[in-house]
Amino acid sequence: MEKRRDIKKYLIWGISLRLFFSPFTSSTDLLWPYHRGFLLLKGNYSPGITFFADYLHGLFLVMLKPLLGSKFLNMWNIPWGPTHPTTSLEVSSMLHTFFAFISQPGIFWILFLLKLPYLFFDLGCAFLLLRIKGENSFRFWMLNPVIIFITSIYGRYEVIPIFFILLGIYLWLKKGFREIGFFTIGIASLIRLYPLILFPFLIVGDKDKPKRIFTSILAGILPLLPFFFIPKSEGITSLPHLNYLLSMNFFLGFHSTIYIFVLGYFLLLFKSFYSNNRENIVFYLVILHLLLFSTCYFHLQFYAWLIPFLSLIISGRRDIEKFFYFSLIFYFLYIFQWGKVNSVFLFAPLNPSKIISIPSLQELLSPETFHKFMGIVRTGLSASLIWIMFLIVKKQSKEQFEP
Repeated sequence: MEKRRDIKKYLIWGISLRLFFSPFTSSTDLLWPYHRGFLLLKGNYSPGITFFADYLHGLFLVMLKPLLGSKFLNMWNIPWGPTHPTTSLEVSSMLHTFFAFISQPGIFWILFLLKLPYLFFDLGCAFLLLRIKGENSFRFWMLNPVIIFITSIYGRYEVIPIFFILLGIYLWLKKGFREIGFFTIGIASLIRLYPLILFPFLIVGDKDKPKRIFTSILAGILPLLPFFFIPKSEGITSLPHLNYLLSMNFFLGFHSTIYIFVLGYFLLLFKSFYSNNRENIVFYLVILHLLLFSTCYFHLQFYAWLIPFLSLIISGRRDIEKFFYFSLIFYFLYIFQWGKVNSVFLFAPLNPSKIISIPSLQELLSPETFHKFMGIVRTGLSASLIWIMFLIVKKQSKEQFEP
């Protein structure tokens, strides 16, 4: 009974924090998936590699349309700039779109509704963590500043692929539904291709059932088949984020380069061959994500990928949890490298005319000082993640890990 009261308390606090921020904050990244979803509904858009996310946002708009009323059409009647600007003129056009959108009448209600579908997937992740691990994982997720920031303030849909990843792991690990688990993670890969790097660890985890490995791989690939029907210029051959995985490297000469993340990935995968307990998959996946974010360049929303796996090992490890919260100092400083777009402007819906004039950290420092400062911050973040990795590995070496 006491545990149920605690879960209810964490649920109420977590939802309250999310609802408090949702109506008053926004980012440029919140708007474009919904705009593409709107164009899909009108038949004016041919999705590229992010097509599944665009279809999802089109579906969300269909469900939200009765609640938006007359705002459903009016809120799109603004000039729309480019999604991924590369020149100062394009950045200016994107910001003009953003400020035109958040200056509309009734914007607080609009922002609340646009983020509402994310809340349901967010809560779905929390309850899956509760089923997989227990109360501490649920608490860590519901009160996690990274998840609250990315979902309810920044307004990104990272919790959607995370939900399908966790559902797949739950089915694969706790229910023994191997093929269905692979299929579900394949669905996550339609939204974010990153879950593809998880499959080799699951395949190794199934080495006790070699006859089912083939069917599991087919099940994981099945949701990805639509990619092969997308034009090559927009489809699976266009992977702009692949280079992030190769960002830390040593050039040895001619065509020889050692990529640090890839090196660590293979070493970790090789190590997993020696595990006779398929439940150790959680250990390998959390180390994988710590390695990813300590050695690779990443956009601020991608950091959400780490949280569910960290949630699964946090139970009884207050030392790791405390240090994680300390490391958030570096993470929230890290987001200032993108200037006001992903920091000050997040609160622009409150008062666009005043917030636009607030200087960013980049404007307060000289270019050289800012560059060095951000480098120190990024180094501190990597050091923190490597230290968390060390604490987890140290624990693993002393006793068998039980997720």
